[in-house]
Amino acid sequence: MKKITIVIVILLLIGAVLANWYIIQKPEIQDQTDIQEKSVGYIGCSITLNAIQGYQHLDGKILWSDRDIQGYGGGSVYEWYNGIGDSQNERWLAFRNAINKYPQTNKIWLELCLKEGDSHSYEMVNAITDNIKTIAPDAEIYISSFPAFPDEVAGPKCKGQEGPAELDQIVNQIVENNKAKLGPDMTHLEAIYVDGTGCHATPEGKDIWGQDLLDFFG
Repeated sequence: MKKITIVIVILLLIGAVLANWYIIQKPEIQDQTDIQEKSVGYIGCSITLNAIQGYQHLDGKILWSDRDIQGYGGGSVYEWYNGIGDSQNERWLAFRNAINKYPQTNKIWLELCLKEGDSHSYEMVNAITDNIKTIAPDAEIYISSFPAFPDEVAGPKCKGQEGPAELDQIVNQIVENNKAKLGPDMTHLEAIYVDGTGCHATPEGKDIWGQDLLDFFG
């Protein structure tokens, strides 16, 4: 009887050790699965991250996680252009780090954003696409302009309806010159889906943009 008790205790201890090992290893296993699934990267601004958050909320799997991206806030065309050639630029550094983390990446979504007072041009966007190709030569680029915000609620940095209309012309030029493919057409949110900043989406608005990404990229 004593021997049986000892055997049972030993088995319980072994079980506890194995269970603890599994708990420790499970996040690592999940991380590896996550890395293998991610095949679509992105460049943009905080509006872009709003869409990514909505995509993740809808259980989208293949776009990069927003947790990996630091420094995309305020990422207008001018800011991305201005950071080219600077090895310590926080936006391009975050992009390169994500490319290294997700080696399966074969598509890049480039969402063009504007800030009030920033300049923007075809030449700037062309330089951005060239730099993407330098960092990720095998990835296809899909380009969109950020969605318009209703004039009655749009914050001054978002330029309401005007900004996206200006960028749409550049998008069309880039596509016509075979520098990128046309990306998802992001929904122009109604006022009720815009938060108090006038430049970002409410949780419901994020889900609308997330659905746009799901429909386009899967």
